[in-house]
Amino acid sequence: MVRSEADVQGSRAELALARGDFAAARQIAKTVRGRFEELRDERGLHQIGKLFGDIALASGEASEAYQLYAASVRGHRDVDDPWGQVEGLIGQARAALELGRGVEARSLAREARTLAAGIGDAGSAQAADQIIAAAG
Repeated sequence: MVRSEADVQGSRAELALARGDFAAARQIAKTVRGRFEELRDERGLHQIGKLFGDIALASGEASEAYQLYAASVRGHRDVDDPWGQVEGLIGQARAALELGRGVEARSLAREARTLAAGIGDAGSAQAADQIIAAAG
């Protein structure tokens, strides 16, 4: 499987998540993780880590989601991927908010907003602003 095929399968996992089919999303994501491991694609592995965070958060596992997002952020930093860092920081901030850690959520969202502004990602900057507002 080449990178583009793994990306398509990752999109299938995201669609399953959007339908609320957490079991299917996890199963597909596990398969995709295996493909990225075979390809030795570090960026892809960090993307899938973020997807596992999304699945955990959506299924009510905020603490697990927080840890998965944190690992994704570290990984994206290691491969110099600011877009992945922004996505991971926003996820981590959402998880912190769910865990009742508003101050931390605001801090993470501010970091995400700053990075998003630096890469011209207005949508992520807006998402970060929403978290900041929700955190009070």
